[in-house]
Amino acid sequence: MYYCFLRSKRFELLSIRKSADKINESNISIILEPVKNSFNEIQKTLSKINPNNFIFIINPKVGNLKNNDEQLIQLTKNLIESNSSLIVGLNVDHSYNFLQIQNWLNMFNQSKFVLIHSGEIRFDTKLINQQEQIIKHIFYKDSVEDYYINQFSKDKILLEDNFKRLKRNYDYQENRIEFFSDAHLNYKSKGYQGFGNFSTIGNHFSQNGGQAYTSAFHLTFNHTDNDIFIKHCLSKPRTYHENIGVLNEELLEDIHSVIQNNIGLLTWSSACQELEDMYQKKNFSYHLGTLKSLSIQHHFELMHLLKIKGVY
Repeated sequence: MYYCFLRSKRFELLSIRKSADKINESNISIILEPVKNSFNEIQKTLSKINPNNFIFIINPKVGNLKNNDEQLIQLTKNLIESNSSLIVGLNVDHSYNFLQIQNWLNMFNQSKFVLIHSGEIRFDTKLINQQEQIIKHIFYKDSVEDYYINQFSKDKILLEDNFKRLKRNYDYQENRIEFFSDAHLNYKSKGYQGFGNFSTIGNHFSQNGGQAYTSAFHLTFNHTDNDIFIKHCLSKPRTYHENIGVLNEELLEDIHSVIQNNIGLLTWSSACQELEDMYQKKNFSYHLGTLKSLSIQHHFELMHLLKIKGVY
């Protein structure tokens, strides 16, 4: 099973809602880390996804709600009140003790939990294995050792950051196409019950971003032997600020060229259909967040395609 880790920003939530049918059909799980108290947006998103495949993190590591237990508890209670099947996600690492975990379990004693290991807990893991509320474990790749993972008895999912983020969009010019992931092909042979990533945006988080010199769009695709590669579409590389409308037009032209050279994308990717429609209508006034949403949406559609083809 594929697990997609996203945060509760507007455009991430929009990509989930627009892909909901394919997410549900291919049994994709959403891991959502709340970064602001946007209950209505989160609830609207949850209402479209199978709640058994929706993990809501109660202790985010980034964003405005970090360390704000009072707001997070109320937000989670409100979500559970509207959908009792919601799964609670709990970030744990070496700083967490068993009493803290037990307090969360007791607070939501009717809910199922998933532990998300961004580091190794330092108490007897048998205490965790004995907790029936905890149904799965998600492990950050390269943050925990194999011997640690093997101590847990429930389903295990390996979470990777497959997106190679560069400091400047300009730098993607050096490597326009690169390997993204083959986890969907080998996760079972490595002893996992699922695999996960941060879609096409990676684990990097920032509250705000300024205008870039070069605009970028990231498109995943099925490559030889069913590996997943990623294509970086760019506006013309430059080292000075240009009018955003110019950047948007150049970027959309590059995206159009990629789609035309891979016309089969239009048969299954509604995100690519929307991008092509924007190009034909010369819609160059779009928000860059729209492109980020479409990039994530397309990746959901790719994972759906590979699932229904039986690739994983």
